[in-house]
Amino acid sequence: MRLLPAIMVAAFSGYIAISYEIIWLRTFSFAMESKADSFGLLLGAYLGGLAIGAHGAGLICRSIAKTRVLMLLVGLLLAANTAAFLVVPGMMACAEFCQNERNMDLVLVAVATALLGMALPVTAHAAVAPDKGAGRGISFIYCGNILGSVSGGLITGFWLFDVLNLTQNAFLLTLSGLVATSLIVLTAQLS
Repeated sequence: MRLLPAIMVAAFSGYIAISYEIIWLRTFSFAMESKADSFGLLLGAYLGGLAIGAHGAGLICRSIAKTRVLMLLVGLLLAANTAAFLVVPGMMACAEFCQNERNMDLVLVAVATALLGMALPVTAHAAVAPDKGAGRGISFIYCGNILGSVSGGLITGFWLFDVLNLTQNAFLLTLSGLVATSLIVLTAQLS
């Protein structure tokens, strides 16, 4: 994978991850009846999921051939978007059937975020050769991820939630994930 498409994939994945966090926080806060600890609990599950996903990505990337990394990334992004999209219906089902037990909501967030958290390290592994220019390449990819994350917070949090409802925002994020996945497939075919 070339560096520019990798930066774009990292930006899309950052945008998607932060935007889903905003959606999940709104849903979880509602389910928790706006209790003060809802943000801290969700943030803990989110960050824990990212850490688990990044660690898992490292283990996987060490064990597969470099030629298979792009296919891993495509499958990973599809699985991550599916899991992330299903968190809100899962939270709604828990609200109905789990009564006041919110731990399952946090497990759903952690699992989806673990899949989302694998995208950045796998993208970097696919695009950056382990040579003297690795630091520069990783920096550009990481910068793209940060810019995507900031854009997700600004666009989804401050604008899209004013014009779209929760379901429409989740659908838009799913489409964004498909765009990122399509970008990888097109890049692989052009290389």
